[in-house]
Amino acid sequence: MPRRRPPGPWRWSTAAGHTIKVSGARLASTVQNPQSDAPTQDGRSPYLDSYLAANTTTLSDVGRGTFPLRPSRNG
Repeated sequence: MPRRRPPGPWRWSTAAGHTIKVSGARLASTVQNPQSDAPTQDGRSPYLDSYLAANTTTLSDVGRGTFPLRPSRNG
């Protein structure tokens, strides 16, 4: 598969007013196949509830979507 370059450099402004410029970045990550994973003993992780409370929010007044989302045909 050919490598694709991003459409251009990405820029972020910081709170101090400095600009961070990123160009030519690559992210490579290996993943593990979860096929052989087994469920853990007991129930729900106590950490999960605190993680979800700290890292999720309910959005309101976001309006209608601009494109449809359909289920995958691949299952």
